[in-house]
Amino acid sequence: MEPEESLACPVCGGELQPRIICPYCGADITLKSLEGLESSYKCPVCGKEAQTKFVCNECGSEFKYDLITAKMGAVESIKKEEKKPVTQKSTSKAENLVELRGGLTNGISTQKKRRRGLTNGLTNGLAAEKKNGGGLTNGLKGGMVNGTGVTNGTKPAKKSKTHKKSSKMPAIAATVLVLILIFGAFYISIMPQKGEIKIDGNFSDWKDLKIRDEFKAPMHSLDMKKYSSKLSDGRLSIYLESRDNLFVSRDRIYAFVDSDNKPSTGYRINGIGADYLCKVYGEGGKITAHGAYAYDTDADGYAWAWGGSLPLSAAYNGNKLEMAFYPDHINKNYRICFYTSDSHGNYEVSSVNIGEGASVYFEARPWSQTNDIYTADGNSIHLMDIGIFVTGGDATIQAITLTAENVGNVRLIDSSGNTVATMENNRLTLNRAISDGGTVNYELWGTVSGATGSLISLDINPQVLVSPASAILKTNIEPFKAYLGQPTGIQIDGAFGDWKNVQSDPNDGLPDHIDIREYSSLTDSGNLYFYLRVQDKMMAGVLVPEKYAKGVPNPPVTSIPKTETGEDILRVHIDTENGEYIIEILGKEGKIVSENISGPGIGGGSVQVAKDSTRIEGGIPLQSIGNPSTIKISFEMSDWEGNSDLTDSMIPLDQSASPTRYAGSDATPVPEFSEMLIPILFTIGMVVFIARRRKT
Repeated sequence: MEPEESLACPVCGGELQPRIICPYCGADITLKSLEGLESSYKCPVCGKEAQTKFVCNECGSEFKYDLITAKMGAVESIKKEEKKPVTQKSTSKAENLVELRGGLTNGISTQKKRRRGLTNGLTNGLAAEKKNGGGLTNGLKGGMVNGTGVTNGTKPAKKSKTHKKSSKMPAIAATVLVLILIFGAFYISIMPQKGEIKIDGNFSDWKDLKIRDEFKAPMHSLDMKKYSSKLSDGRLSIYLESRDNLFVSRDRIYAFVDSDNKPSTGYRINGIGADYLCKVYGEGGKITAHGAYAYDTDADGYAWAWGGSLPLSAAYNGNKLEMAFYPDHINKNYRICFYTSDSHGNYEVSSVNIGEGASVYFEARPWSQTNDIYTADGNSIHLMDIGIFVTGGDATIQAITLTAENVGNVRLIDSSGNTVATMENNRLTLNRAISDGGTVNYELWGTVSGATGSLISLDINPQVLVSPASAILKTNIEPFKAYLGQPTGIQIDGAFGDWKNVQSDPNDGLPDHIDIREYSSLTDSGNLYFYLRVQDKMMAGVLVPEKYAKGVPNPPVTSIPKTETGEDILRVHIDTENGEYIIEILGKEGKIVSENISGPGIGGGSVQVAKDSTRIEGGIPLQSIGNPSTIKISFEMSDWEGNSDLTDSMIPLDQSASPTRYAGSDATPVPEFSEMLIPILFTIGMVVFIARRRKT
C-alpha cells in the first residue's frame, strides 16, 4: 500500500496544517485532523469568530481556507473529466481530503514520497512514462491520445482522414482555463503584503518602516531607544526598543494612542488626548499580562478612567516589543506617547509623540532661573536657550512667534555665535531644515528697557511653524520672566524678584516635586500673598496614577476622586479668628489644573496663582476671609499616593507698599545698604591709613 500523502505548501513543498488564528486575542490553535473541517470556528480563548487557515510547517506561509479547498476541488473535477480509475480508500470527509493531496496541479510543488503523474502533463516526467514507455495523457509529452503517439506503450489503430476531434477537448480547455485563473488568484493571495506586521517576536517585518530615535540620555533599564508604528486596514501595530532587555524585573510598558489627534478629548498626557491605552506587564523574562482599553468618554481628561477592553496581541524578544490591536475608531493623524516604569519607581516618557510623519521636539527654557532682577537698563542679555530634535523624517522649522514685554532687539544666535534671525512683528523667520535624527541649539538674546521695577518677559507662543504639515510637533516651553530693578510690592506674574525674607524647609527625602524647600507669606493693605518653592518640577504630578499589579485590571470606571487622578496638591492652611480657610491648588505636567478657596463665609474675589518650574506664588483679597486681625499660615504639598510635606506655621509679614526682593537671587540685584556697609567702612579705613602713611 502506498504511503498516505499530505497537503503540500506551494512555496517550499512542506506540509500544510489547518490552524485557527484569532485576529482578536492572538490565539493560535493547530487542528489535529482534517475530518469535519470548517472554514471558521469560534475562538476557544475569546469566543469571537476566527477563520481557518492552512500554515506551512517549514516556511510558515499562510493560505486562506477557500483557496486551498478550491484548488483541491479543481483537481477532483479534472480527474472526473478524464475518468481515471481511482482507488476508493474511504468515504469519510477527512480521508477524501487526504486522497486529493496525491497528484500535483500545474506543477506548483513536488511530493517527496510518491511522484504520481500530473494532470494534463503540465510538468515534465511521469512514473507511468518510465514504467510503460508511454507518453503523457493528451499528448503534451511523449505521445498523444487520438494522435500519432502511443498510450501506455500500445500503438493505436490508424484513423481515417475524416476522423473528427474528440468532443472532450473543449471541456478540457475550459478546465485548464479555470485552473489558470485559480492559480493566479492563489499566487496573489500567498504573496506577502508589503509592510504587513506579524506579532510573533520576529522584528524583521519592521525593517522597511520608519524607526524613530529617542534622543534622551539613558537613565535606567527601561530607557527607551527607538519606537515606531503602522496603521493598516484599521489595525494599529506598535514597536518599542529599549537600551537593555525588557521584563527582567517587574516592568510595565504603556502606549497611549490619540486616535483623532484632538488633545481636548481623551486622557491628557504629554500634549495629547489619549483615546486608547495599550498595557504590557512582565517580569522574570516573560510577559505576564497585556490588554488594550478605551478611555471613558464621560471622564474630564485627568481622571484615570479606562474601560472597554479590546484584544491586544503582544510579543517581545530581548529589548524589543511589538503589539497590535483594532481600535474602534482611528484616523491617519493618530499620535502615540510611550510610558515605561519598573518596580523601583523609575519611569520614562517618550520625548516626542509619533505617528506616520516626522516628529519634532521643541524645547525652550530661560537661560538662568536665578536671575530674578537685572539692574542695567539698555544692556543686551541672554534670555533663553532653545533645543530642537527631529526624528522619523526630515523637517523644516519655518518660524517662531514670540511675545515680549520691555524686551527689544530680540535675535536668534546659533552655536557658532552667528545671528540667524531677528524678531520682526513678533516673529522669527528661520526656515532651518533639520534632517532625520538631527539636533540644533540656539540662544535668544535681547535688550531690556523700562522703568525701575517693571516686568521684563519673553515667551514663545505654542505656534511654532513646521513643515511638512504632517510633522508632529511636541513643545516644552517655559517663558523668561524677571524684573528690571527692584520692584515695589508683590505682583502675581510668575516672576519672583519681589519676594524676600523667605523661610527654609529641610530636605525631607520626599519626591522632588513635593519636597518643600522655601516658603513665605505677607500682607499689604488689602491682600494676603504666599510663596513656595519645591526641590524640582513644581506641579509635576504623576502621569500614570496606577500602582504595579501582576494582572491587568479592567474595572468599568466612571468616576475617580480628584485626589486619585495623579495631580500634585498644594494646600495653604490659613487660621484666623473667623475660622480655618484652605486654598487648594492642583497641578499636573507642570500646569495648574485648578485653584479654589474654602472656609466659613467666603467673601468676594478669587485666587490668583502663577508659577515657574520650581516656584509658585498666589494671593487673595483679605475680604475673602473676613478681613481677620490675626493670621497664621502653613503649607502642605502632597501627591496622589498620599506622600506629603508640611511646613511650620508662620505669621505673614506686613509689607504694605515697601520694596521687596527675593533674598535667594543669584542675579545682579541692587545691593542692600547693609550689604555695602562693611565694604564702605573698609574702603574708608584704607584711605585714611594710606593718607597717614604719606604724611609720615
